[in-house]
Amino acid sequence: MIAAVAAYGRIDAFFWMTISSFGTAITTFAGQNYGAHLISRIKKGTAEGLLMMSAISVFYTVLFYSTGKYIFRLFTADAAVIEEGMNILRFLSPFFIVYMPIEVLSGTIHGAGDTFRPMIITMLGVCVLRIVWLFAAVPLHRTINTVLACYPVTWITTSIVFIIYYASNAWIKETDAIK
Repeated sequence: MIAAVAAYGRIDAFFWMTISSFGTAITTFAGQNYGAHLISRIKKGTAEGLLMMSAISVFYTVLFYSTGKYIFRLFTADAAVIEEGMNILRFLSPFFIVYMPIEVLSGTIHGAGDTFRPMIITMLGVCVLRIVWLFAAVPLHRTINTVLACYPVTWITTSIVFIIYYASNAWIKETDAIK
């Protein structure tokens, strides 16, 4: 199982590097447009970023599903490791898409100068909730899927909080009229 998780982590890194790059780009985009007081442009770019990153998430999910066992062979020849790695991949990759609001909305809000609240939302939603999940759920159901479920549970929860915060417009300072 440890070898499967390690091999999966190498494959998974392709997805995370891609979305991290998008998150950085949306932060820069939002910052430039926030400085120019172009809030409507930020919102349009954010919506387009969500669409692009969602498409990329679907692309990676399909790619991993269709070629995962071949990609795993780059890291291991052990059939049991590949099988377990594919189980992890099949469990987690369909949930990549629910992570998108975290990356895009956090980047947008950061770019607008609000860094503290996104940090707290991410820390509580991704870190603290994950620890709570591991201490509460895993003792009840001691399976790898219960451990892995901490990822989609925290992604979904944190995404919902980011969507609510973004939609509230609380990240826009009162001095910056919406244009």
